[in-house]
Amino acid sequence: MGNSFIEAMAAGLPVIATPVGGIVDFLKDGETGLFVEPKSPRLIAFQVQKLLSDRVLRHKLIINAKRMVIEKYDWDLIAKEMKTRIFDLPAADR
Repeated sequence: MGNSFIEAMAAGLPVIATPVGGIVDFLKDGETGLFVEPKSPRLIAFQVQKLLSDRVLRHKLIINAKRMVIEKYDWDLIAKEMKTRIFDLPAADR
């Protein structure tokens, strides 16, 4: 999984995805995005229509997803965490 879902969330785009791989670690159905079963074009169309017609749901997903990205995937936070982990290693492990 690349960063495209996280980038979309950060940009304020609602996400519809299949619950496979690493996506399930950050996308919460009905909270930060919507899930569809793989190879389900009708369900994909239904979820797209739901997003288009339900402004409240769309706004909720966008706000929650952006908040989650800022809290967990901000590059500054990731860099600080990596720096801490690297410098906390014993010298022999570096």
